[in-house]
Amino acid sequence: MIIVVFYKKDLLEFFKIKLNIFLLLFFILWLIKNFLLSGCFIFPVNLTCINVSWSPGVDEIETYKNIIKSFARDTRERLRYTDFNHTIYTFNWFLPWFKDYALNTALLKISFFIIFFTSISFFLLKRFTKLLTLGSNDYKIHSLVFIILVINLLIWFQAPEIRFGWGTIISINCYLLSTLFFYNIFFSKFHSNTLKYLTIFFLLILIFDNKKNFTTHNLLNPYITKVDYSKIVKIYDLKDVSIYRSLNRKCYDFEEICVNSVKDEYFLEKKFGYLIFTKYKLF
Repeated sequence: MIIVVFYKKDLLEFFKIKLNIFLLLFFILWLIKNFLLSGCFIFPVNLTCINVSWSPGVDEIETYKNIIKSFARDTRERLRYTDFNHTIYTFNWFLPWFKDYALNTALLKISFFIIFFTSISFFLLKRFTKLLTLGSNDYKIHSLVFIILVINLLIWFQAPEIRFGWGTIISINCYLLSTLFFYNIFFSKFHSNTLKYLTIFFLLILIFDNKKNFTTHNLLNPYITKVDYSKIVKIYDLKDVSIYRSLNRKCYDFEEICVNSVKDEYFLEKKFGYLIFTKYKLF
């Protein structure tokens, strides 16, 4: 739809660009992969699912989607992620999530600062100076980019966990900063070769700083982190498994079930070959 609106009669021009064709093929392959794994072209959106033999079923997919959304919208203590009335069917989750999660996540705090800084800079430079060279002909492409970023941001807010939004959040930050820099009148004073040399220079610094890692031994032998598990103790047995607790909050890659804070009760359920571990009975 976005392509049709912005290309209109020049839609054929879209397919003349090799990069666009590559991205379109990549998107089609991504849809096929999703379907082969789950029976859904866009998992876990039920409208894109087909009732095939390997699909877990509409009800199971809906349950999975609600749990993921609810867990991501809860605070870091995850005390109400099974309360769908709080996390899914109302917006009561937003303020607690924002205060507890968003304001305590480094990337989001950096993003808030960049958005505030670039917004104020754009307003001041455009309103009181002539340092910005952004013209009316540039608004078409920037409107397209803005719509795409907003759509991605709305999709991320369905399950606002930071690991689900790395690409979108970093893209917004880079887009705002690069636009502020690129359309600044001082940018025209930089020769294109200067920027290339600066990029190469910083890459060389990174390579030099990590030269100890560029060895044949490191290439042939993956790095394995040495973790001290001496602070992990067993707290009780549950069915056929044991529950452990880390006294220093480091359950890193521990082979058994390990928790940092102990709850009053835990439940274990097996679904599709997976062991679901929770403090509430979900099924």
